Amino acid sequence: MLAAAVPLGWRIRVRLREVLARGKAVLDVALGRGPKFLGPLELVSLAEREPQADEAPGAR
Repeated sequence: MLAAAVPLGWRIRVRLREVLARGKAVLDVALGRGPKFLGPLELVSLAEREPQADEAPGAR
């Protein structure tokens, strides 16, 4: 099954956004800018997930 075709206007918009984002990332590295501190650290605990019926054992 294939995804529906995306209109040309959206493809151009997404491509432009991606090009500008890459340029900004390069500029951030060149200027030595790091991530913003948005608050205290929060611990994220991940629970072990149960294998699904359609998964082969050991496929993970």
